[in-house]
Amino acid sequence: LNQFLVRHITNAPVPEVIALFLPLGLCVSVFLTRWIARLPFEKSFRGPAICLQCEARIAWYDQIPILSFLWLRGRCRSCRAAIPRQLLGIEICTPLLFVGLAVCMLRWGGQSSTDSGSIDWIQYRVFYHLTLVTLLIAATAIDLDYYIIPDEITIPGMIIGVVGATWGGNMQLVPLWIDWNNLFLV
Repeated sequence: LNQFLVRHITNAPVPEVIALFLPLGLCVSVFLTRWIARLPFEKSFRGPAICLQCEARIAWYDQIPILSFLWLRGRCRSCRAAIPRQLLGIEICTPLLFVGLAVCMLRWGGQSSTDSGSIDWIQYRVFYHLTLVTLLIAATAIDLDYYIIPDEITIPGMIIGVVGATWGGNMQLVPLWIDWNNLFLV
């Protein structure tokens, strides 16, 4: 598996990185919109996708990211209730952030140094950072609407962040070296 990741992901040209991470971001955005809509109300994530207004089941073809929102003109097919525009924003921003992060890390040299010994795990760092970005998107969206950040987001985020930083060593996205002594010359 490690050889496959190094050969096909770490050294992939930008169009291939986009072709891999754009659909991944779109799939995650579907998960995120559903999670964000249900988590503040402590509704179960299990079960079929339903409209939060009329509780009608949402068909699979009405769950296609971005396209379904545009096709339905931002309204539920059953009750015609408005679908929050924030969900469209999440469906647009998530794949863009996934692609931007992957291109930055895999093609532009972010995370090119390895401080964790002889193991170069940059391909794993991409998925580590994507997981944290996913949690940050969910926390931001819920916080903007309800002024809360649920423990279901913060506790796993803290655990993943600390474990990943401890295991990986140097975890900053773009290495930044600043000589603080010469930064503010008068």
